[in-house]
Amino acid sequence: MATRRGGVSEGLALVMVLLTALAAALSASAQTYTVLHNFTDGLDGAAPSSPLIRDSAGNFYGTVQQGGGSSNCGGVGCGTVFKIDAHGKETVLYGFSGGADGGNPAGGLILSRNTLYGTTVLGGSSACYEGCGVVFAVSIKTGAETVLYSFKGNKDGAAPGGMVRDVADNLYGTTAVGGDRNCDHVRGCGVIFKLDTKGKLTVLHTFHYSDGAYPGGLTSDTTGKVLYGPAGGGASGNGVVFSLNLGTAAFAVLYNFTGGADGGGPGPLSVDKRGIIYGTTSSGGSDFGVVFKLAPKTGKETVLYTFTGGADGSTPYGGVIPNKAGKLFGTTEQGGTSTYGTIFELDPKTGSETVLHDFAGPDGAVPFDGLTQDSAGNLYGTTNSGGSNDWGVVFRLHP
Repeated sequence: MATRRGGVSEGLALVMVLLTALAAALSASAQTYTVLHNFTDGLDGAAPSSPLIRDSAGNFYGTVQQGGGSSNCGGVGCGTVFKIDAHGKETVLYGFSGGADGGNPAGGLILSRNTLYGTTVLGGSSACYEGCGVVFAVSIKTGAETVLYSFKGNKDGAAPGGMVRDVADNLYGTTAVGGDRNCDHVRGCGVIFKLDTKGKLTVLHTFHYSDGAYPGGLTSDTTGKVLYGPAGGGASGNGVVFSLNLGTAAFAVLYNFTGGADGGGPGPLSVDKRGIIYGTTSSGGSDFGVVFKLAPKTGKETVLYTFTGGADGSTPYGGVIPNKAGKLFGTTEQGGTSTYGTIFELDPKTGSETVLHDFAGPDGAVPFDGLTQDSAGNLYGTTNSGGSNDWGVVFRLHP
């Protein structure tokens, strides 16, 4: 009997091993990665460097900084606004000339009804070398572009980034430089601005380095009344997370990064339904960046994951997005088995990180931006290089 019991136990153990292996294989096979578009550096542009947005019909919209047919922006092209339909077909909606219409769109887009809103870091006003940048609108029906504001590079700032929109269609954004000309050797440390529907720009906050510098794009809380953003500078020069209350106009530094275990150089932020802020840093931790959460009421920062720079990835520039189950998804610009970056999933409760995709080069490389998720849980994003032409790709991953 003892021998039989032992045989049954060994048999069950073997079955469990086989089932575990089968489950792992099924899980791996379920992760389907697809390249939807390979950029050519022609009329379609090159080197995408902003996140995608999705409309209700399943189309995606984004920008590329280079290419597009014009060579006025340092000889590398001035970029485009593009559309990817549900079948992966790419259409250029608008190509920038680098003149009054703007050049090199770097921030993400906002879709309101049939209009896309965005920014360019160059073009527009001639007050800056190659222009100070613009806020623009592009019709998704006709591709017609309208410049809503052209930055002058003074108190209004220069080189605008990603924006958010309120229910009254006012736009809020940041500029990477300009503002206080005594900050950073006359270049300026940037501003937070509001642009109303009549094209009037109001500076809501001017950075002075100690409270942040060279801010990134904005996100809002669940009420839409408080804006959050990342910036460099701060008490130790390793960056901050800041808030701006639109009702009271109160600005606050929620957290100063030290560049140590807590991270340094924060990137784009996201807010979950409870109001918790999530983000990544491109440095600090073990020198390869971290994923963090931040409680806005207390300013308490918690590191959820510290990258090692190996197979788990390195330098997560694009931030993370939470799904309905509370898992976080993001990209790393470097690291992974081929060192071309990764797509990862993180369980914030356990700190467990799973690499969902390793970029190898032909399938894309250097995913600089964050991800977008559809209602079915598919992840969409771009890489800054790699692909069949080495000018970047648009991809989809079914996790």
